[in-house]
Amino acid sequence: MPKYPHNGMNRRELDRIILELGGTIEYPRRTGDALYRHRSFPHPVRVNNRRKDATRELVALARAAYDAVRREVGPERDRLVSAGASDVRID
Repeated sequence: MPKYPHNGMNRRELDRIILELGGTIEYPRRTGDALYRHRSFPHPVRVNNRRKDATRELVALARAAYDAVRREVGPERDRLVSAGASDVRID
């Protein structure tokens, strides 16, 4: 499992975490925004792409995605996945 999302982290780290959890990031043309999607998000999250820090809303939704994937995988398989010793993939 990736690192748990926390307040004050930069968006590049959060992007990596969301992608590892199976989310997607889209960049709509001519808007300067980034659109984050994940199956556990109630709606897509739009963030200004020029900002380099993660917004509170984005961190909260990343935590929800992390918790949802953790419930799917389970705590004992979680250790194996993070160690790379399991056949389970988080994609």
